[in-house]
Amino acid sequence: MALTKPSFLTNIITSLATTSADRGLTESAFKAKFDETVTAIKAYLNDVLTAEVDTALGLKLNITDGIGRNKIINGNFGINQRVVSGTVIKTVGLYGHDRWKAGAAGCTYTFSTTANVTTITISAGSLIQVIEGLNLQSGTHTLSWTGTAQGKIGAGSFSATGVTGSATGGTNLSIEFGTGTLSKVQFEKGSIATTFEDRLFNLELSLCQMYYEKSYDLSTAPASNTQNGAVHIGAHIAIAGSVAGSIFTSIPFLTTKRITPTNIKIYSSDGTIDAVYNVGTGSRTGVTATNNGENRIGYLAVSNASATNIALNAGLILHWTAESEL
Repeated sequence: MALTKPSFLTNIITSLATTSADRGLTESAFKAKFDETVTAIKAYLNDVLTAEVDTALGLKLNITDGIGRNKIINGNFGINQRVVSGTVIKTVGLYGHDRWKAGAAGCTYTFSTTANVTTITISAGSLIQVIEGLNLQSGTHTLSWTGTAQGKIGAGSFSATGVTGSATGGTNLSIEFGTGTLSKVQFEKGSIATTFEDRLFNLELSLCQMYYEKSYDLSTAPASNTQNGAVHIGAHIAIAGSVAGSIFTSIPFLTTKRITPTNIKIYSSDGTIDAVYNVGTGSRTGVTATNNGENRIGYLAVSNASATNIALNAGLILHWTAESEL
């Protein structure tokens, strides 16, 4: 961008001679005119030029740093895989919108979306995102956002937008917000808050899915009664209801998890947890799930507490969620 040319360069400086005699002014009048010029230059350098240089620098950072400048995931709160709604009330450590969990005193919030910008209104407690250390480099970072909520970096103090603090490469770091409104959260390297990085929706979703993923459609809450997005498994062995057994399968994740999921839930297509829908009998069969890697759910263990047989080649239908949160 071009910097603004100050008007006094032509209106004042060019009309200012070197002596009071040249100007036809008394010495005191000339001094006053000279002081006026110096004051104008000082104001320009301190106010106009400084602001424009900061803006130009911010534009340069936007271009050179590219995708991934913002270390916050889902800073615009556009991803809501758990499909929370209304007044969201979460106890400590539980997640609402993707990557955002309740603080030590829990969190109560509502939210609304206008023109693809979601604004969270925190009425009690706090909201936290833990940035994984592998996404951080050591040095000064700036936290910025839109809204009235105050935020803090790690163990720092709550402040209005534009908070600076230090990050250590490879070390997880908590970003926390108290009561008030909140949107467009950004955490970036350096001491200047630049324009919010507006990433493509599918990219933002895949970043969230490293920590939480589900088989349900994006707008469908887990435990819903639906076959949309469900996994269909052919049962090539017959298992009696009074006999324990395992159905070996491999359900791949769309996104590799950051670690082997620590919390996997299996649902029948009617929404019943710890169960699958048995196509052969039209009923539910109890199961548990085991994951043998960060890329897939490895097998399903059929519960011997179920009295329902799984017939040969009958087939099963199930949904799942997998969590690898920090």
